[in-house]
Amino acid sequence: MAATLLGMYAASAVVARGLWGFLAERFQIRSCIMFQSLAYAVAIFALLLVPGGVLLIINLLLLGLTAGGFAQLNSQAWADYWGREVVGSVFGYASAAQALAGASSVLFMGWVFDTFGSYHAALALFSTLCVVAAGAWYLARPPSSPILTTAPT
Repeated sequence: MAATLLGMYAASAVVARGLWGFLAERFQIRSCIMFQSLAYAVAIFALLLVPGGVLLIINLLLLGLTAGGFAQLNSQAWADYWGREVVGSVFGYASAAQALAGASSVLFMGWVFDTFGSYHAALALFSTLCVVAAGAWYLARPPSSPILTTAPT
């Protein structure tokens, strides 16, 4: 059963790439990331409430649909906010930070479970952080034009 659920999550994440790309062409990237962050917060928080069965499947599909947009939307935002000339550098630094956060979150989840006997506190924190991220994107204003890395000649 676990392999089937993981496959459904992965399939919905693949579908999400196209969906978020489609939405990013029609709406501001900032609005898309805010909506995605809030939807991901709801999906994570719902893990606290879902007893299993059909609701778990629906929740995993929602998690996949929201998580699948991270790479698509972040790449677009980096290019829009910092410019295409430096997007490789921004991607490199951001990828390192994301890898560190991803690896440490697993350790944190394990510590929370070992300490409290459930994942509830960690899931609540991660859901809250997604809401904070949505708020940060609300406050972030895109530059009037991307920052140039070289002086015009």
